Amino acid sequence: MSSTDDAQVVVKPKSRILWWLLAGLVTLGLAALVLALFLGRWSDQPASSEHFVGQILEIHNGTVLIEPAANDPIRSSGDRVIVGTANMPNIGAIVGSPVVIYFDGRVMESYPLQVHATGWELVVGNSD
Repeated sequence: MSSTDDAQVVVKPKSRILWWLLAGLVTLGLAALVLALFLGRWSDQPASSEHFVGQILEIHNGTVLIEPAANDPIRSSGDRVIVGTANMPNIGAIVGSPVVIYFDGRVMESYPLQVHATGWELVVGNSD
């Protein structure tokens, strides 16, 4: 027997099927990951799902003071929240505007409360 005969690898039919199944699962997983990243990056809504609704009381050089809505869960921690807006788009908010603030989930228990905002938008069609 020559050394080339010893080096041959024989793949059995069951091994090929398992290999193709594994390759297919890896391909599907990568496709799902790429799709999730694509949809998350171009979504209109910020990535964070934590948010609260309130009314702007004051606007000062890249920060706004907001009074959360009476029924909003963040209200159990405090009645005022200061939010930095310098790195967020100008949405045309003025004192008195109702807004939704998206944040990273952390609430600094100071007075007023502080959150790290990831986005904001005006509340449209407010019937108050």
